[in-house]
Amino acid sequence: MRRCVLSLLSILCFLLIYSTTGYSQEKWTLIPTEKAPDARVFQTIVWTGSQMIIWGGWSNGQSNTGGIYDPSTNEWMSISAEKVPDMRENHTAVWTESSMIVWGGVNDNVGVLNTGGQYDPSTNTWRPITTEGVPEARNGHTAIWTGKYMIVWGGSNILDTFNTGGQYDPSSEAWIPIAIEGAPETRSNHTAVWTDSQMIIWGGIGHSGVLNTGGQYDPSSEAWTPITTEGAPTPRVFHTVIWTGNQMIAWGGVGDGGVGLNTGGRYDPSIDTWTPITTEGVPEARNGHTAIWTGKYMIVWGGAGSGGVSLNTGGRYDPSTDTWTPITTEGVPEARNGHTAIWTGNQMIVWGGSDDEGVSNTGAKFSE
Repeated sequence: MRRCVLSLLSILCFLLIYSTTGYSQEKWTLIPTEKAPDARVFQTIVWTGSQMIIWGGWSNGQSNTGGIYDPSTNEWMSISAEKVPDMRENHTAVWTESSMIVWGGVNDNVGVLNTGGQYDPSTNTWRPITTEGVPEARNGHTAIWTGKYMIVWGGSNILDTFNTGGQYDPSSEAWIPIAIEGAPETRSNHTAVWTDSQMIIWGGIGHSGVLNTGGQYDPSSEAWTPITTEGAPTPRVFHTVIWTGNQMIAWGGVGDGGVGLNTGGRYDPSIDTWTPITTEGVPEARNGHTAIWTGKYMIVWGGAGSGGVSLNTGGRYDPSTDTWTPITTEGVPEARNGHTAIWTGNQMIVWGGSDDEGVSNTGAKFSE
């Protein structure tokens, strides 16, 4: 009996220490560079449910190569170069549950692009996307997957910005234009999320400068609805957004006059309202960072801070309590910005980007 009492006291003591010290199992684990794609920045990333696919980007010129990383085996595999789309950066990629679709972007030799390709990792094969009815060539646009269609919107052709877009159906290989009436003003380098019924566009830069406006697009009714600016975060570009299941969280980026930001807001589309995010304990201002949603937290990491210095710090934001906590820097990968990140269901994987010495082909897994 005495032994049981002592065991119970030990457990209670451990729980007390845990609650007061914030002890956790979070750790960083570097991923291999053997057979990894060449170093690059501004590449795209998708998560297939079991593998991470990297493609395109820039490293002394645009790229049309990539790689598949399997965290269960900790190994890289190459992507076929047969029938691969043109080299590009500042393009977009979505995962359709069976294939990756890449579209748009810019190639220094060709210019801005409105071409793309569909990659099936199960067969390691590419097939082109039709250009019949395709939107105008652009980069700095956004793309989301609805479960049936890829919707691309906004962006720039260097000479102008757009508030147009298109809906691509891979099953019929057809493009359908999306409504212009009621659409937000033209912009590029904005953000987009899919709510399971609507696409939400926010922020970016347009003819009138840096923006904090946006809109919701419902593909079923082909209708746009503006987003309130009351209580919205300050105008910004190169920020991040995530979707929690009921709210969009926007954070960081660059504001008017090139000022770095570490502020943000939560937008609830069901009631069209913004709620500010606390700045207590917030990570330092940055852009070119990444943000992922774990199912409970938003984790932001990396980016370029004051003076453009690359960072390897980050923070975990809990919207249920409106609180920030730092994430460990023990074993953290090199500082970087312009990298990519995904959430696997139990780990965040960051890869590539540019550090203070050049572009990188390194990465790491972060486990909570």
